[in-house]
Amino acid sequence: MTGSDHASHWLEMLNTEIARRRAAKLEAAGGDARERLYRELDLMHERIRAAPGYVEPTAAEKAKALRDLDQWFAEHYSRG
Repeated sequence: MTGSDHASHWLEMLNTEIARRRAAKLEAAGGDARERLYRELDLMHERIRAAPGYVEPTAAEKAKALRDLDQWFAEHYSRG
């Protein structure tokens, strides 16, 4: 094995170990934060839909809610 081959192999092994440790850390923490958020939102949605008297929002109500969210994020997380 030449010097550059040895270095490439070592870097590949190092990157593999880094990825393994990151995956183990995520696993120990319960998974990726974004995935955990989506799971929580899905559970919340199921609970809301199962509530007595729940009425599915109309298309217009859904569109307004999305506009409201867009506006809120623009106000709180502007890139300016």
